[in-house]
Amino acid sequence: KSFHQCRLNSEHTRAMMEFLFGMLSNAELVGILIMVPFMFLFFSIWNGAMAKIIVGTWKELIEEPNPKNACACCLVHCLPHVAVGIVVPFVMGGLFGWLVLMWPYWYLIGKLLIPRCCERIRDVQLSAPRLSAPSPLKPDEPGSVTVVGTVIAPSENNEKTITGKIVEAHIIVARQITGSFNRQASSVEEGNRNNSIVESNAKTPRETE
Repeated sequence: KSFHQCRLNSEHTRAMMEFLFGMLSNAELVGILIMVPFMFLFFSIWNGAMAKIIVGTWKELIEEPNPKNACACCLVHCLPHVAVGIVVPFVMGGLFGWLVLMWPYWYLIGKLLIPRCCERIRDVQLSAPRLSAPSPLKPDEPGSVTVVGTVIAPSENNEKTITGKIVEAHIIVARQITGSFNRQASSVEEGNRNNSIVESNAKTPRETE
């Protein structure tokens, strides 16, 4: 049972190594040293030519989306040379070799998409509304309320949102508070004025005597 389990583990390890490194996992060191430079040089040229054709059709389709460019893009993807450049690196080098030998595709795809993505982000940033500081209101302007030296202007959309209603309620309370303070201050001034008049009237008869 333990021998069978070890055999299964070895088979799983071998399958994983073949998936990651392909035929190179069973090759000798000398064969690896010969095959790796040859594969890299050959598929760099092969996939470079195929990637230039394929990504070129993508670029034409993006810039001018019409049936002619769409048909050309589909026909280019059906070429057997494209399949050879995609399948053979995976068979010989596994997943790791496929990612390395497909580098012309990654380079040209990035060269096609990255500038367009940056341009789109820049357009979105330029079209976004910018928040500017509101101009300070004067106490004499209509719609403004002075609360302890601060001018508060009610928003135009206050009636349409719950937040606007809360702000409007606070403004009403602030008006009531400032009105009560103003009335108290005026009543105190009137009382002081009346007291001064009474005192002046009380002093005048004495001075005449």
